[in-house]
Amino acid sequence: GMRIRAGSLQGRLRKNNEDSFAVILNYGDKDSEDFLVMAAVADGMGGGDFGEVASSLLLRNLTAFFSSEIHRSHDLFQIKREIPRVLRDANRDIMSYGKENGAEWMGTTLALFCAEKGKGLVANVGDSRVYVMRDDGGIVFRTKDHSAAQELLDSGEPWVEDLRWDYVRNQLTRAVGISEECEADISVLDILSGYSVLLCTDGLWERIYDEEMARAVKEEQEPLGFLVNLALERGSTDDLTGVLIQI
Repeated sequence: GMRIRAGSLQGRLRKNNEDSFAVILNYGDKDSEDFLVMAAVADGMGGGDFGEVASSLLLRNLTAFFSSEIHRSHDLFQIKREIPRVLRDANRDIMSYGKENGAEWMGTTLALFCAEKGKGLVANVGDSRVYVMRDDGGIVFRTKDHSAAQELLDSGEPWVEDLRWDYVRNQLTRAVGISEECEADISVLDILSGYSVLLCTDGLWERIYDEEMARAVKEEQEPLGFLVNLALERGSTDDLTGVLIQI
């Protein structure tokens, strides 16, 4: 079996919630373990309603693809081959919406997870994250942000961790809808029974360390609610969105 929790909370200082999320669950045959799950979160950017439109346009493209593709193939490697095309289409849709509606710029991050038969696919663009955790609280895999802060970390500037809540952290080096090129990092890994997968926007993770994430998932009755409250207690004013899949 599988337990899925999802939620999105508008930031305290925000006029509207620019985050979006989607979950699709499909069983090949209700008596079998042959399921395919897809979950995604997206954090939109842009003035007015444009961020909200960007994140929901991206997820609309993804869910349309998964809804039609899943019934046909249930094949993770086929899905992996198709995702770049789906992202290119979404990128184009967001850019043309922006042009038609006079947006200076609009765009969105993406964190995507899908799994079937013990294999999982993880994809990300920007600084929304996917964490894959074991039941003993160890982190098996975590996406790497496409951000100025991550580039500083990579170049051996550990002090950037102290800037977690500083403006530099919010500068993205990749997003969907911002430029003609849109590339996701995509990985395929084993997903074992007892694993948990957490997808979240930066509003949730930016004030919580990885070890705290893993501990909450391992020990709390309702990990997602616990983490949202922790982020709020620590002063998060951003939209907070998370999807937790416990397998």
